[in-house]
Amino acid sequence: MPRVGRGRGGTRVESWYYDTFSSVELLTRDEEVVLARQCRAADKLKARRDALAEQLQRRPTDEEWASEVGLETAEMRRQLARAARASDHLIHANMRLVVAVVQPYLQPNTVTGGAMSMEDLIQEGSFGLLKAVDRFDPERGFRFSTIASWWVRATVQRAFATKSRTIRLPAEKFRLLSKAKAKSTELEQQHGRLPEEAELADALQVSLNQLRGVLRHWHGVTSLETPVQMAALAGDSRADTLLDTHSARPLAGPRKDVVQEVEIELVRQVLADSLDELAPLEATVLRLRFGLDDGAPLTWGQISAQCDMPVRELQTIQARAFRRLRKARGLIQLQDFCHHAEWEWSPID
Repeated sequence: MPRVGRGRGGTRVESWYYDTFSSVELLTRDEEVVLARQCRAADKLKARRDALAEQLQRRPTDEEWASEVGLETAEMRRQLARAARASDHLIHANMRLVVAVVQPYLQPNTVTGGAMSMEDLIQEGSFGLLKAVDRFDPERGFRFSTIASWWVRATVQRAFATKSRTIRLPAEKFRLLSKAKAKSTELEQQHGRLPEEAELADALQVSLNQLRGVLRHWHGVTSLETPVQMAALAGDSRADTLLDTHSARPLAGPRKDVVQEVEIELVRQVLADSLDELAPLEATVLRLRFGLDDGAPLTWGQISAQCDMPVRELQTIQARAFRRLRKARGLIQLQDFCHHAEWEWSPID
């Protein structure tokens, strides 16, 4: 495997990984099977220990555990130690695979919308490798690298869905956004123009409302302190920020505070994402009651007439929606915008 330098994506962490694990020889199929069987044997011992702990309502001693599995205590400890060494050997022999799998995710692309650092990618890929070691079944006939590649890639993709954006998107919405970007590029190449929303929704086999919900997050969030190059009249250039550019732009009407605009947009996006996680009727009641769509809140009587439901039932739906929203992790981002002391975020149990 060629060694990557210290340019873009080639970091000291990556070099350290190569230096540390390149001396570990790759495993043959037979060696993988032997190591994996040792790991699975330890899993069976631990499963018997857990069952015994549930029966005794406490953690069993090593002697009780060994008696349960029909082994001498010393022999049981040797098997566990052998399994731990086998797991470490599987991990060390496949760490080069982690670097190879995560390298394509270094460059910004249309799927992720950004790039994570090599250190973060290797860390997330290592988590996937640990999962692969725990779940690899040698009796199915697959090579360990086949299973490990899938788990490493899945873990890195999950990390992009939760950590690569300033404002986190739900996993399902992130996957739909990734598909929409890929399909949009495909349709643009086929027709020589940008696809219409209806064409893109039909190609993705989703409703137009679902597509529009993810298109709002197409470009992500950019810091106002991001430097930009402004061409000066004299021909030279100076480095400004997006905030400076926005401040220098002439406005037709009264100027609004830029920070306030950003805060309002942040609150709007977080609220929209949180409402998407509610049941459709719960979200509809909150939108109508507080005027989240058009800024015109309705009375209970108006909502009752529009939804054809009694007021008491609508109020129960609102209370249930409030309870679910208090457990929404996304709303923690709105804590700084709340000005009363009763605001409380209840984590999911």
